[in-house]
Amino acid sequence: TERAEQADRDAEQAALLRLEAAQMGIALPLAPLIELLRSESEFGRLVQALGHLLYLYRFDEALGTVGSDALLSLLTEAFERGVWLLTGVTEGSAQTIHGIAQLREVWRRCQETLSDRALRDVLNQVAFDRTRAPALRGAAVGALWSLGSADDAQILELVGAFAQPDQLGDFLTGLFTLAREAARTTPELMLRLDTLLLAFGDDDFLLALPSLRLAFSFFPPREKHQLARQLLEVRGDSGAALPALIVSAEQAAHALALENKLFLLLESLV
Repeated sequence: TERAEQADRDAEQAALLRLEAAQMGIALPLAPLIELLRSESEFGRLVQALGHLLYLYRFDEALGTVGSDALLSLLTEAFERGVWLLTGVTEGSAQTIHGIAQLREVWRRCQETLSDRALRDVLNQVAFDRTRAPALRGAAVGALWSLGSADDAQILELVGAFAQPDQLGDFLTGLFTLAREAARTTPELMLRLDTLLLAFGDDDFLLALPSLRLAFSFFPPREKHQLARQLLEVRGDSGAALPALIVSAEQAAHALALENKLFLLLESLV
C-alpha cells in the first residue's frame, strides 16, 4: 500500500505493483492508475504498463482478474495513450519495436472491444515517414503486414526503399520482429533480398553484414535452413545441397573481401 502511494509518476511501476499485489492475493485500487496512464509521456514505460495490464486481464485465471471490466477500462486507456505516443517516436530501439508489438498484441487479444483504426493509421504514418529510424519503420511495416493491412507486393516494394547498406539490416530487424511468420512463408521476399545483396559491392556488403545477421537472428536454425531452401527453389536450383560452413560467418565474409582485393591488385599488375 505504501509503494502504491509513492508510485505517482510512473505508469509502468504502478501497473507492475498491481500485478505483484494480485499474485499475493491483495487487491489494490485500480482507479489511481487511470490518471497515471493518461499523463504518461514515455512510450516505453506506457507499453510496459500495457503488458502488465494485459497479463492480468487475459492470461492468469488463478489471480481472479481475468475479464475484469475495470482492467478492460484501464487497457483501453493505455492502448489509446500508447497509440497516441507512438506518433512522436522517431528512434528504432529494441524497446520501441517491442512497444509496437505490444500494441498489436493488446489489440489482437481484445479486438472485440478495441478499435484498430487509430493503430493502423499511426502505423502507416510511421512506415512512410523518412525522418524515422529504419528499424522503427520496419516494425511498423511488419505490424501492418501481420494485421493484413499490407500485401506481399507492397512489402517487396518497400524493401527496395531500404536497399542502402546502412539501412537494410535495421529495416529487416523491425520487419522480422513483427512479421516473422509472414516473412518465413513468402519466398519472394528472400529472392528480393538476394537480388539486393548481390548488387552490393564488397565494402557495402561488409557494412551491411552486422545488422543483417542481427535481423536473421530472429529465425531459429531450422527456419534459416528453410529460408535458404526456399531461395534455391525459387531460383530453380532445388536439388542443390547446402554445404556446411566450417568457419564463422565473420571469417567467411572477411576471407571473401580479402580474396576480392587480392584479385583486383593482381589485375592492376598485369
